[in-house]
Amino acid sequence: MLKFFEIGRLLKSFGKEGKIRYHVEDDYYDDFSNSSYVFVDIEGSVVPFYIDRNEESNSMLLLEGIHSPQEAESLTGNTLYLSAKEVSEKNSSAKVLDFSFVDYHLHDEQGLFIAKIVSIEEYPSQKMLVLSSGDLVPFHDDLVVNIDKIGKVLLYSIPEGLLGVNS
Repeated sequence: MLKFFEIGRLLKSFGKEGKIRYHVEDDYYDDFSNSSYVFVDIEGSVVPFYIDRNEESNSMLLLEGIHSPQEAESLTGNTLYLSAKEVSEKNSSAKVLDFSFVDYHLHDEQGLFIAKIVSIEEYPSQKMLVLSSGDLVPFHDDLVVNIDKIGKVLLYSIPEGLLGVNS
């Protein structure tokens, strides 16, 4: 299960290199400042972006993969999230998105359908996605590439050689 905390919004593109002005709620500012990535809600999908540069003095971000005012403008108005592991305990009761992924379709990074997620099981060392193919896939939020809430698709970086091990 992956949890995201709503921390703010992207406001307006700025300059020629794709900077975006942002607003982050005061309670989350320290968590945000210490994070190397942020999640952005794009048409119902929660998409991770690495932060290339955070100009805190003027509340502007440069996100990896965003290199023009047009690309930055396409993100304005969207909600910003941090994953639960990036949020300090004092903020853990705030507004949260919670994904269980049961009945989601698991796709690899290239978008290839792998299997349907049947359940999520807790093992002593970690959570495992149980797939309709019979495979077990270790779950870690760093491997999540994209979440499409509307289409119920989890785009996931699956370590090579992992599938078919349990068959």
